[in-house]
Amino acid sequence: MIPIMEKVHFLRKVPLFRGFSIGDMMVIAQIAQEVSVDAGHVLFRKGDPGSALYLILDGEVDILNQEGRLVTRLGPARCFGEVALLDNKGRTATAVCFNDCRMLMISSNDFDEILETYPMLYRNIVQVLTGWLREASSPKGEGI
Repeated sequence: MIPIMEKVHFLRKVPLFRGFSIGDMMVIAQIAQEVSVDAGHVLFRKGDPGSALYLILDGEVDILNQEGRLVTRLGPARCFGEVALLDNKGRTATAVCFNDCRMLMISSNDFDEILETYPMLYRNIVQVLTGWLREASSPKGEGI
C-alpha cells in the first residue's frame, strides 16, 4: 500500500491536479485507491459505463479505437477515463494494460464529489482535453 504522502507527491505530477494545494491533494490521496493490474487486462471497453478515473503510477496503458487500433500509449503520471465520468455516455475508447500496472483509481461517485468541492478541476480537465485535441490535429498521430 502506497503511503498518503507518496500519493500526494505523485498527484503533484498529474496535470489534472495542477494548482491544487498540498492539503487538497491529501484529501484526494485519501480517496484514491491503489490497484494493481496485470498486462493484457482490459480495464474497460468502448461504450462501457464510466465507473472510475485512472492515474498511472507504474506501467503503460494502451488506448484503442473502435477498430482495436492503438491511438496512444499512456505512461506514468497520465490519467484517463475522465470523459465518461463527465458526460455519463460511456467510454470513448478501450483501455488495455500494455504491461503490469499500478494505478490510483477514483470512483465516479468520488470524482463527482471532488468536482463539487474543487471546481478548478473543470479548468484542468478542459486543458487536458484541449491538449488531446491539439495532439490529434498534429501531423504525428491521431491523439486520443
